[in-house]
Amino acid sequence: MTSNQIVNSCSLPLNLLTVPNLPDFASLASLGVMRVSTGDFVFEKMMRNLSAIMKEIDENQNADSLFE
Repeated sequence: MTSNQIVNSCSLPLNLLTVPNLPDFASLASLGVMRVSTGDFVFEKMMRNLSAIMKEIDENQNADSLFE
């Protein structure tokens, strides 16, 4: 089922959870989508980045990479 079909079949405000290849927010809004949630995807990405930063600090035994 497409986003457009879902919007047209629902009488309530429609909220979507973002997933890869979802249309851009303006396109979704034009279809009637009222809200797009990122779930915990932003948090998970931040944690992966933080883990990589902390690993680099541990491996280099300094925090110089924080200032590049």
